Amino acid sequence: MTSLTTNLSGDDKKVVLYMSSFIVTHTIMSHGVVRDALIKALGGTSRFISTYAVTSFATLGPAAWIYFRRSKGTGESVPALANNSQLLSNLGLILAMKAAFMIPLLGSGKGIDVDQKKAVDSVRVTGIIRITRHSLFWMFAVLSASQILRGQKYSDVCFHLPLIVEALFGALHQDQRLRQVYPKQFYEQTSWFPWLAVLGGQQSAVQAFKEIGVTRFAVSTLLSLATYWYCTKK
Repeated sequence: MTSLTTNLSGDDKKVVLYMSSFIVTHTIMSHGVVRDALIKALGGTSRFISTYAVTSFATLGPAAWIYFRRSKGTGESVPALANNSQLLSNLGLILAMKAAFMIPLLGSGKGIDVDQKKAVDSVRVTGIIRITRHSLFWMFAVLSASQILRGQKYSDVCFHLPLIVEALFGALHQDQRLRQVYPKQFYEQTSWFPWLAVLGGQQSAVQAFKEIGVTRFAVSTLLSLATYWYCTKK
């Protein structure tokens, strides 16, 4: 621990502090009991959402400012990453292209209708939801992982690793909260981890591709290629 802290700059430590605050406040405010209590105390869902957004900005905002304006690309490299620099950098490029590919697909799926939030015999999901019910969380996790592998600095780890933790834990936490609202069939027919529902036979990849559509795939491909060009240009 002492060795690790000596490798972190003052800005890195500030980023860790702000990102830790972001994760803690985000998690606590998202918890069902706390969320319901805050909605009641604040006088409605809209005020809770506003407070939630302000709190997120107050913690994530300063961390992002410090990282992107001052610490990104500076400081010491992480030995475990630097020892395999080129290999991991190439893997990071693939993940960055994957994250870019996912962006146009995010709105392509339909999960639960209001009238389906009850016990039913079957729940119909479409598009990207057939692949994973948490495409947005996974997009952020993959994007942050790509930045760590490409940057390979302690500063990159300090900012992006908490985002990976928040994305993955946030998806699990959201499942835990919404299982009390959504029918169990929704969770039986979809997966937290991408492709598990398809591999398990609960969903069809072919049907998902049809519902996502050629246009979205074309845009995703162009965005992925643009990411490759941006990351590899001299």
